[in-house]
Amino acid sequence: MVAPLPPPNKFWVMTDGRPTQEFALWAAGVPLTPGFTPPAPSHAGDMIYWTGSAWAIVAGNSTGQTAVLQETAGGVPSFAVLAAASGTLVSIVAYNGSQTIAVPAGATKAFVRMWGGSGGSGGLGPITSNAATGGTGAAAYLEKYLTGLTPGLNVVYTQGAAGLAGTSAGGAGGNGTASTLASGTQALPATLTANGSNGSAGTNAGTGTTTAGTAGGTATNGDINITGAPGIQGITADQNAVAFALFVGGAPGGSLFAPGAAGVSGNGVAGKAGAPGGLIIMWFA
Repeated sequence: MVAPLPPPNKFWVMTDGRPTQEFALWAAGVPLTPGFTPPAPSHAGDMIYWTGSAWAIVAGNSTGQTAVLQETAGGVPSFAVLAAASGTLVSIVAYNGSQTIAVPAGATKAFVRMWGGSGGSGGLGPITSNAATGGTGAAAYLEKYLTGLTPGLNVVYTQGAAGLAGTSAGGAGGNGTASTLASGTQALPATLTANGSNGSAGTNAGTGTTTAGTAGGTATNGDINITGAPGIQGITADQNAVAFALFVGGAPGGSLFAPGAAGVSGNGVAGKAGAPGGLIIMWFA
């Protein structure tokens, strides 16, 4: 006696053009109906199924992602990639350098943390005797929560540069520049801007000269905009009567992400470079 074909909706995975187990021993070791020829597969993982009146193929998973096999109420199967639940973390990325950033697959929301570049401190010339330059302010920092994003569209990130150190010829420190996140093919409500701080002045003046610290950078269009802490003026004190002298470069504005540069003291001393801007984005479904 010959066994019947498998019942409706019985699946068989196709491997190398043949069903797994080659339909062997379907029922109690009895071979299947002689002459049965399954539909020809065209892709790894293709499966055949019973429509109710004939055998047909459901194409294997070709999405490049892990997929699940689903079936409609009418018994029609297909592979599907499950969408992430709303609010699920997709990825966390720290971006280095100016670039165009694509919204990742599956992401529709983003939590942005961005900061600018801080200025460099001034240097002291060789004719200076025991002077001090000011520290620079910290760069601005912001946070922004974005919604309504479309995977595959992009935004444009410009990273703020660090200010250069002042030279040992008494040169001023360079200014830090702003970090921005602007619309590309993905529209943003407004351009996010975290400004940098300015560099402090250098000097070639005589003993006891100090230069001022600089203000911190400011931020705009974030949900949270934090102005950087200011740098402090250089400190000098010369009390010859008690043979005491103090010459200290100004303290920098503190910041977790983009602190300012410390001032310097002495003579013939180069200043300190600032810190570059940066961007971290947490992407969510």
